[in-house]
Amino acid sequence: MDNTKRDLDLINEKLTKLKNLNIDNFKEGTYVDSLDEAKTWCIAEIIVRNGDLVKVHYEGWSSKFDEVF
Repeated sequence: MDNTKRDLDLINEKLTKLKNLNIDNFKEGTYVDSLDEAKTWCIAEIIVRNGDLVKVHYEGWSSKFDEVF
């Protein structure tokens, strides 16, 4: 299999997994990659979930930087 076909297969596999995500996958205590206000990816923990909203705490940062999405 050539590299292009293998790369396309990997992309399709990842897209399929993303399509299956929903809000129920995001529970309190779950760690996620989160894009902060400075547009930097950070490790964050979901600390509160209220319906479709989640509040995250960025690992290693003060709680004053917690964000709600």
